[in-house]
Amino acid sequence: MSNLKHELNTGCNKPEGVEQASGSATPVSVPAGLHECSDAPSESQGTQRLPVPTSTSQGFHAVITERSLLRSMWFSGVASMLGSIFFVAVQGTVFNFLLEDLGLLDKLGFFMGLSCLAGIGALTGAWIQERFAFRRGLFLWGIGASRLVWLVIGAIPLLWPDWKGAELQWPLAALVLLFVITHSMGANAWMSWMGDLIPPEWAGRYWGLRQVGTSAASALSRFGFGWFLDSHHHPQGYFIVFAFAVVVGVADALLFLGVVHRAPVRAPSNSNMFRDLVASLRSPNLRLLIGVYALWNLSNCVMGAAVFRFARLHVEMGIFDFSICELLALITYAIFSLLWGRMADHHGHRGPLIVCLLVHALCPVYYFFTGPGDFGLVTLGFVQGSLGFCGVFLFMWPMVIAYTTQKGRGRSVGIAAFTTLLGLPGFLAYWLTDDYLRPWLMDWTGAPGLDSPPVFLSLFALVMVLRFAAAGVALGLPAAETETPPGHLIRMFAQTNPLRAAMNMVRFVAVGSRAGEAGPFAEPARAEAGSACAPAAMPLRNPGKREAE
Repeated sequence: MSNLKHELNTGCNKPEGVEQASGSATPVSVPAGLHECSDAPSESQGTQRLPVPTSTSQGFHAVITERSLLRSMWFSGVASMLGSIFFVAVQGTVFNFLLEDLGLLDKLGFFMGLSCLAGIGALTGAWIQERFAFRRGLFLWGIGASRLVWLVIGAIPLLWPDWKGAELQWPLAALVLLFVITHSMGANAWMSWMGDLIPPEWAGRYWGLRQVGTSAASALSRFGFGWFLDSHHHPQGYFIVFAFAVVVGVADALLFLGVVHRAPVRAPSNSNMFRDLVASLRSPNLRLLIGVYALWNLSNCVMGAAVFRFARLHVEMGIFDFSICELLALITYAIFSLLWGRMADHHGHRGPLIVCLLVHALCPVYYFFTGPGDFGLVTLGFVQGSLGFCGVFLFMWPMVIAYTTQKGRGRSVGIAAFTTLLGLPGFLAYWLTDDYLRPWLMDWTGAPGLDSPPVFLSLFALVMVLRFAAAGVALGLPAAETETPPGHLIRMFAQTNPLRAAMNMVRFVAVGSRAGEAGPFAEPARAEAGSACAPAAMPLRNPGKREAE
């Protein structure tokens, strides 16, 4: 974030011009000191108003001061780090082992799928925002209050130790679903809020830095929770973890009281939610993006429960083993989050998205050679999967924001449509994989059981096919005028000297690239013109032009 502040002060990354999202011209004020790349900031920078970045924040918004914007971005980033600690406890290893101890391991896919029903809450939240302009309050209530549900979930094994198995499935599912739906109402409000706050020319840097912070917090907390549960694997241990997570999660919501809220325009009283939803889906770009992420999300749903069971039952990994494996994966996630964010700023989103989808598609290959006790191969699969996943996930929300931008209202409905169309098939994928696909694969492969290697490997092969298909659909996404073609990026990665790339990446992450640099995988300027890795021949993204929507 220090690099971002430097760019704000010097103006080196300011856009050449600000365009109105709807095509109309709106006069904007340009802060003093942002016209020239000078290391000496202007005395009036703290009080001057920033230009309205209308490709994301619509023209009806009041401009805000540089100081307020920086403070808001810092508060948002720190709050998101606290939120990531909360989700480490309520999702992933901790909750998976709780299900195992409650006799519900065979229902792992079902409980993972409940999170996919967030679209129900997202649609409800979008309607509340558009109808009543109740966005900030909806966020605080939906994000903060919903997390208290996990105090009740954490108390179940403590207060009712004999309540296990099938009789517990539906009460526990009702509590988890209550959290998912309520939380998603606030999450939709948060995404709309951030879409109106973050200037588009800083979006890649901001989301990259935010993802670095959240993944670092996740890595440390995952290691800490794993160590604690390994030493206190009993009902009291689960309750302590969930209680700590709730305190941190509520603090996450309260920190947003210090974030500037650029209130959206209230919808007309005759607004029709269904009509707005259909209108948002008329965008061919948004429909294509939904297709890409639907295929990718389906692959993750098939993979989610399968890879945990594979590592737990076939590779025989314990709680602490999972924590170490996920710690290394999250360190990779943190490093490459910043890298992918900066690459998106220079090369556009489409090319890096396709590269990350291909990287993510290849990560299950390691599991085909994994036997009992092969923790190293599982870790390699997790690390490569994290490398690809972080880029695909990082590019998702900026692209959704770009494809749902409308002057006035409509973004929250578009985001809700995106979430819903991904979520409902995801829930079906979790459910059908566990109850129908696994038994069918067991019969087809002649495997001795549902959790035998032939069933796992067949699921992993299906995952690879879905991810390659997502990359193929992504080729149809609209290409920005100045973006780098995905084939060029792939050749750049393949032909760059690995040692030079590693050295450049260290400098790139630690110092940050100057405007116009191709990134850590670029060869030096003496490369021959026209070669795959020559920066001079590489079309770099112009930060002064908006991507074609």
